[in-house]
Amino acid sequence: MKKILVLDDDEFILTMIIAALDPAFYQVVTCLTVAEAERHMAETAFDAVISDVSLPDKDGLAFVKDIRAAGNQVPILMISGEDFSKSGKSHTLNTICLYANEVLGKPITKGKLLSTLNEMMDNAPVNTKIK
Repeated sequence: MKKILVLDDDEFILTMIIAALDPAFYQVVTCLTVAEAERHMAETAFDAVISDVSLPDKDGLAFVKDIRAAGNQVPILMISGEDFSKSGKSHTLNTICLYANEVLGKPITKGKLLSTLNEMMDNAPVNTKIK
């Protein structure tokens, strides 16, 4: 069973992601804040992380930068409701791509979520489960 950490401050998004990830194949840990996610990351080795970009307590990009700075190569999927190409923040998208394996825009379809997540985990290096 794959362990997935999902970080988003929107409970609807968390519920949608939980519904998309079959409990027979995935153990999903959800977090509403970066602080909560950081506690879980310190205690558990995850097979993948799904994180929103915009969060109230700390920027999602800062969260994934910290994961990488710790030497953790866990596959990371960033999600965002912002269209970076239209908002003039393409530099933000470029920075996200340096740290995350994939970026998906909201709304997210179940099919796209599953295919992206599974592809990331299938292509992950063997040593990604670093605590």
